Amino acid sequence: MRTIRYRPDWRQERHHHDRTSLTIVFDGSLDEVVGRSRETAGPLSVVYKPAGTEHANRMGPRGAATVQIAFEPDYLSADRPDPPDEWGWAHGGPPARSFLELVRCWAAGGESEEEIERRLIDLLAEVPGTGAGHEVEPGAKGPPGWLARVVEEVEDTFRSPSLVRDLAAGAGVHPVALARAHRRHFGRSITERIHRRRVSEAAALLASRDRRLSSVAYAAGFADQSHLTRLFKRETGLTPGAYRRMLGT
Repeated sequence: MRTIRYRPDWRQERHHHDRTSLTIVFDGSLDEVVGRSRETAGPLSVVYKPAGTEHANRMGPRGAATVQIAFEPDYLSADRPDPPDEWGWAHGGPPARSFLELVRCWAAGGESEEEIERRLIDLLAEVPGTGAGHEVEPGAKGPPGWLARVVEEVEDTFRSPSLVRDLAAGAGVHPVALARAHRRHFGRSITERIHRRRVSEAAALLASRDRRLSSVAYAAGFADQSHLTRLFKRETGLTPGAYRRMLGT
């Protein structure tokens, strides 16, 4: 992950990059042209750009400041069917929120590799152009069998869940297909499922007045007490201590 700043009105002639990338615009603006398509991007615009995509850019009058994630060559393709392969921009909305949250977590440090990767896969599932195979059929009454098995595994291992890529490999689907199917059927990401399951476990553990908050955090699968407090309050509107006091313990 790196920050890139471009000077005002700078032009980049048609070129391509050897690595697939995700980029968010933090400040300024730019125009990007791919083939006959043109996009004008400003703050909170997010672009997914597969390796080899021929494109040209012109920066706006204030230039542009971006944060870019460049993937290793085999990250989205090795032993994974139907890798994403389409250029696409999203302007604000869920992709921007997910990207900003990923940047915040990365900058703050303290998050596990598994947590960072789950957030990255969630982001990929929200950006246009990153569709993968095994999409759920419209009108399906319930999740397909492979997705139900993944959910069962996540629920059983929420304290130390498997990497999304490993869950997807076990189900025989692409990681982005897994993330999208999960969101389509359950209305939330895999990360949200894990967080809510951990919060539920913590709520049960908080009933014991003899248990320290740091112990509750560890037992429920959180990285530390501050991680527990942050996510618990986001999910319930209460800190763990307030919740415990409400229980009268």
